[in-house]
Order: sequence, then structure tokens, then C-alpha cells
Amino acid sequence: MVALLEALTAVGAVALAGAARRATLSLAGLTLCAMLFVVSLAFFTLAGYRALEQTVGAIHAPLAIGGVYLVLALVALLAVQSRR
Repeated sequence: MVALLEALTAVGAVALAGAARRATLSLAGLTLCAMLFVVSLAFFTLAGYRALEQTVGAIHAPLAIGGVYLVLALVALLAVQSRR
């Protein structure tokens, strides 16, 4: 009976180690994807800012970009609050 319990414990430890390894790799991959997303968002924001600056001027361009980010943040906040 003790041998069976030791075998089950060993199998459980191996399964737990594999799950931890997969979770770590998934977290690393998701972190890399999030960082790349943030960098691309920064470049798109810069490009949009420069295009708006040429079109509407140096005062209104940051106001428009800031307003877009404010609206996106409020929509995300509403989405998070509606799940509660």
C-alpha cells in the first residue's frame, strides 16, 4: 500500500512539474506578445500624432490622441465593471 502511495506521489510530482513548466512558458510568451503590442501601439500613436499635427496643428493633435485614449480607457473600465 505504501509503495502505491509513493508511486502516485511521484507521478503527481512529475505532472505538477510539467504543468508548471508549461505555465511558465505560456506566461513568457504572453509577456513577449504584450510587450510587442505596446511597442506597436506606441509607433502607431506616433504616426497618428504626426499625421494629425500636419492636418490640425500642434495644439489639437495631442488633444485628439489623448481623447481617443481616454475614451478607450473608459470603455475598458465599463467592460471590467460590467463583469462584476
